[in-house]
Amino acid sequence: MATGTTSGTGALAAVGPNYKFAIKMDFGTGSVDIEEKMPSGNWIKVVTGITADYSNVWESPAMTTIRLNVTAHSSAIEWAVIPGDLKS
Repeated sequence: MATGTTSGTGALAAVGPNYKFAIKMDFGTGSVDIEEKMPSGNWIKVVTGITADYSNVWESPAMTTIRLNVTAHSSAIEWAVIPGDLKS
């Protein structure tokens, strides 16, 4: 599990490996991508341009690691990535 509040752009803490992740964001102003780690260690974008409050379970057919990447930032975004399908 990783949580926090953004203070600028860049990648946030990686979480995993797991099959499911509960992802929550309470937006200030900015844009966030969800990225998945490839076996090579490179990161690929799997969801791009999230700009409003977000609460969803992201699933993968295979164990994987994900992270959030803040691509634009004007004010703080509170965020949480929780392994599993917890929605509370």
